[in-house]
Amino acid sequence: RLRGRGLRAADEAGAAVVYHGNTARPASIPPGCSFVTGNLLEPDASVKLVADAFALLARFPRSAQRLCIEITESVALHDLANMRRFIDEARRVGAKVALDDFGAGYTSFSYLKELPADVLKIDGTVRSGAVVRFAGDVQVFGDINPGAQIIAGGNVVVFGALKGLAHAGCRGDERAVIFALDLRPTQLRIGKVIQLPRGRTLKGRTAFL
Repeated sequence: RLRGRGLRAADEAGAAVVYHGNTARPASIPPGCSFVTGNLLEPDASVKLVADAFALLARFPRSAQRLCIEITESVALHDLANMRRFIDEARRVGAKVALDDFGAGYTSFSYLKELPADVLKIDGTVRSGAVVRFAGDVQVFGDINPGAQIIAGGNVVVFGALKGLAHAGCRGDERAVIFALDLRPTQLRIGKVIQLPRGRTLKGRTAFL
């Protein structure tokens, strides 16, 4: 059960509340840790819990700023209009939102423009022909095949092989980062800077791998 007294203590102590399923509990933040992540399995099935949580987080912004709420693909796509309201409210109180366990299929990616979250986590390989466009950070737990494209407003992190195209900071942020465990891209872009394998040329600002 959520209690304002517990959240107030967590806020004052530099801690946060971790949400999982239909319960909430305070959690200490390790030194150097920026965020604590929680998981709401079915936010639309727990209306009172969610409303109470947002009301308390609005009162204790330090805790809200340390919270990232993860929403799984099945929950996110169940009711797009309701989920968009949920994401907007979470961001209004200062929390971040991550779309978790998104599959690497074309159908899932087509809905991303309807979900203004901060982080997208793709579970699986992004296959040739797929184009993923997302306003925030993109994390891929798999490979990006040749012919596939990841275009992100924030960072691109690949826990696998990056063999396609990756564009980080697509809205002009040249401080964005591209990271992969195995880096063999057809093309990299950060902001307006284009990086190509040696032997290829392209007009504009370019660098070479």
